[in-house]
Amino acid sequence: MDISRPDLNLLVALEALLAERNVTRAAARLHLSQPALSAQLRRLREIFGDPLFVPARRGVIPTQRALELHAPLREALKALRRVVAERLHFDPSTVEFSVAIAASDYAQCALLERIVEIQREAPKLRLSWRHLYVPELVGQMERGDVDLAVMTPNTLAASNGSGGWTMPQFPAYAVQVIIAADQLRAIDVGSAITGMSLRQGSASTSVSFPVPATALPRFDVTISPAANGPLSMSNSFASNIGPGAVSVRSGAMPVPENAYPASGSAALPSENAWYVPFSRAYVYTGGDLCVTIRGEGVLGGSSAYFDGEGNSPSARGASRYVYGDANASAGSAWGPPAVRFAFTARAFCPWDLNNDGIVADDDFPIFVNAYNILDCTSGAMPQG
Repeated sequence: MDISRPDLNLLVALEALLAERNVTRAAARLHLSQPALSAQLRRLREIFGDPLFVPARRGVIPTQRALELHAPLREALKALRRVVAERLHFDPSTVEFSVAIAASDYAQCALLERIVEIQREAPKLRLSWRHLYVPELVGQMERGDVDLAVMTPNTLAASNGSGGWTMPQFPAYAVQVIIAADQLRAIDVGSAITGMSLRQGSASTSVSFPVPATALPRFDVTISPAANGPLSMSNSFASNIGPGAVSVRSGAMPVPENAYPASGSAALPSENAWYVPFSRAYVYTGGDLCVTIRGEGVLGGSSAYFDGEGNSPSARGASRYVYGDANASAGSAWGPPAVRFAFTARAFCPWDLNNDGIVADDDFPIFVNAYNILDCTSGAMPQG
């Protein structure tokens, strides 16, 4: 008997043949084709060195060796099924191992409360965080550097777009983007958007830029609720800007060397390595978002591209652009660029009393008014 290559499925097949004494019925019982079961029977005969079954008028007849195997086989498979079906008791308080989690800053903050609960239930469990960088994620998991990754939904989060933007090559440009709300699900209503990032189009080029560091004379960004959806976006920039527009940054902007690094592979998306910092935050109010960029200054040569999703608007996002005129009032249709936002969840801005996304002097009068109301019954307590 050769047991160097055991296969439990063969033993289950033998059990079915002994019960049914018919290859066709046994195959149906195992949800196999008759030729597949016949092939398993041939292997069983090789393993046991016995025919096991011989053809009969209405099926097959087991040999003496097969009959001797029937009872012990039935008991062995019964015990095995019992082991497999048994539900083991899990006590999280006894768990002692490490888990490395790769996640964005937002995901880490969003999971914080749940992580505290897990640590309370499993005090010996060691959790560590890694910065989530999608192009390296597969390699990190293969090496065991990361056990679990938490990512927020985004169409282009883990893949290249198919519509390159030549915006970095032009000395002046006006670009307006409408991003659908379902692409912003990671950003809770009330969160303060504090920066934005574009990324190098690695599917178009393997060149990082700018080299050397560059100072753009102008890079103005305005964010507002979108007055139109992506598929109904107007060619007129003004028509797409909803009420509550905020100029989040304006004027000159230094850009560090290689702010837009190449991934090194056309199959991998480049990293959102550098974020344009906003001088004033935009508080997200929900719904589709409209971003208007007016810039001057060249970031790279003919190999400098930004990544984007296709050449046509979609339900996920749409753009209007003009190259050569930073003050243009209307543009041509295109797909959205691959843009990401830096933001602070509303729950983590407790001192932003007027909910404008920043903590500044504007919050102080509200604090003073609350102070006066709380202490109005004390004559000795001065106003303010």
